[in-house]
Amino acid sequence: MKKINHLPLILAALPALFIAVVVWRVGAAALYFMPHGECVFWGKGILSVYVVSNAVIAIAYFSIPVSLVVMLRKEKQYLFDVHIVAGFAVFILFCGLTHVLQIITVWEPIYWTATAMDTLTGIASIYVAAQLGAFIRRLRVLSAMQDELAKFKARAGM
Repeated sequence: MKKINHLPLILAALPALFIAVVVWRVGAAALYFMPHGECVFWGKGILSVYVVSNAVIAIAYFSIPVSLVVMLRKEKQYLFDVHIVAGFAVFILFCGLTHVLQIITVWEPIYWTATAMDTLTGIASIYVAAQLGAFIRRLRVLSAMQDELAKFKARAGM
């Protein structure tokens, strides 16, 4: 039976829990902030560009994990570490959520929630970067082994 790494699944569930805790802890303090739209005097031009650009970025970010899941389901032999791909998908999903929250802050001052999501995104990015570093080291070892095998075959006349 194949061992399943639950860390990407846990990372995927963390935003809801973390955001709920932050919203509960901050509570009434959020009432003292103003929506982002106030900062630009509700200028329709700048707000339209801000909202549309963040929406487009979020949609692009959300499409990447979908593509990765489709790739993982179709690929039978993995030439890469599935956990890195899963962690990367979670990280990219978090990036998309940060842009959705930026859109919401135009009308609702949910800055603590947006900041909590930014924090989770940072944690996920550190996790993926660490996993990617370890994966690259393994690839270098594999590449060196392949080079040695090619040299051996050349000497042996194979």
